[in-house]
Amino acid sequence: MFRISFLQCQIVKELPHMNMPLFVNDIKAHGCSFECICAARSKLRDLVTYLKKKNFDLFAVDYPFPIMFLNEL
Repeated sequence: MFRISFLQCQIVKELPHMNMPLFVNDIKAHGCSFECICAARSKLRDLVTYLKKKNFDLFAVDYPFPIMFLNEL
């Protein structure tokens, strides 16, 4: 079983996108677990600490500029 993280970085104070959770039923049907995480850019250190504890197998990143976000992370 894979542990998947749906990771979205909030760059503005709007509601998070809901695209990734649309895959939840398919993920569960394959026996995988998931967690949706909405992260603020100002809290990336806290996010890294949290992610290390969770030990995910796969990250799905929802961000307009994913390379920039991943470099910051």
